[in-house]
Amino acid sequence: MSAVTDFNADLARSQTPAIHAAVWKAISEREPEALAIHPAHPENDKIGVDYWIEYQHVRMEGLDVKIRAQDYLHKDPRTAFIELIANTRTGKLGWTVDPLKRTDWILFYYIDTDRHVLYAARQLRNAVIIYREYLIGVGRPQTTATKSRGGSYDSFGLIVAHRDLMRCIVANSHSKPVKAD
Repeated sequence: MSAVTDFNADLARSQTPAIHAAVWKAISEREPEALAIHPAHPENDKIGVDYWIEYQHVRMEGLDVKIRAQDYLHKDPRTAFIELIANTRTGKLGWTVDPLKRTDWILFYYIDTDRHVLYAARQLRNAVIIYREYLIGVGRPQTTATKSRGGSYDSFGLIVAHRDLMRCIVANSHSKPVKAD
């Protein structure tokens, strides 16, 4: 399966007041000790940070927001895209598995349903690495052509269900193998 995305358009959409409010609502519900969120400079996207979450004593944590215009949950539980390869030409690691990203949290936000799912980035990364084969089995592969800053590149990943990601995180925390339904 293949998709096309416009990085600059997606970035502009993620910085609207409505999205900012939705992100703050999602974070404040799950992280009640958060004081505020601040949009990160667009250059921080390269390190996996769209917003900074501010806590007491000037502690800041990075938040990567994955905004989806439509939530297809009513058709297919597989609504989360996890990027394994960011650039298929160069082999650069995708955001999900890249240990150099500064991301502390990953928020999937679905605009049309106002649904959100928040992950601790390191837990998600470790679970995806350890249970990659399981996720390949239950996921749907997708190559995405992205236009960005005058260039383009293809990335590769899987569209998976949040329940499968959660299952992998829980299994990883208990060191038990994951089994498909």
